[in-house]
Amino acid sequence: MAHRELHRDRTRAESFGSVARRYDRYRPGYPAALVDDLVAVGPTRVLDVGCGTGKVAAALVGRGLPVLGVEVDGRMAEVAGVWRPRPRPLPDPVAGSAAFSPAVRRVYRWERTLTADEWTGLASTVSDHLRLGPERLAGLLRELRVVVGSLGGGVRARCETTALLARRTDR
Repeated sequence: MAHRELHRDRTRAESFGSVARRYDRYRPGYPAALVDDLVAVGPTRVLDVGCGTGKVAAALVGRGLPVLGVEVDGRMAEVAGVWRPRPRPLPDPVAGSAAFSPAVRRVYRWERTLTADEWTGLASTVSDHLRLGPERLAGLLRELRVVVGSLGGGVRARCETTALLARRTDR
């Protein structure tokens, strides 16, 4: 399945909720540059669609912005503490909706060092790994721990996220 189509794989998309607390604990937060760029857009209110466990929302609230997080997976929403509506179509700023300014795509990259516990915790939240089943996943995590130990107890991870920044214009 092409990268652009991964959201259509519902089993993959919904697997994160099965490990929502682990996902929140081990998945990296977002770089300050991303939050800076979001704040620089000058929002008075923020709608975080597909907010997951609320990491970006929490960072924006920390900057004094009111945020409404919307998450269709109840398990992820519970961790985030957000309102969860029935799914409904929303205007797509990428498609040139008149309701939004043209979207600006930004890619953020950063690095971090992970201990064996952090690396295996992160690996335990990867959707393809969750499909292995409990026994095979446990075996994978044991082997990862051995490899990280053989590398001195830590590994350097390169992280990347993409944000589409747009302002609502019809209000």
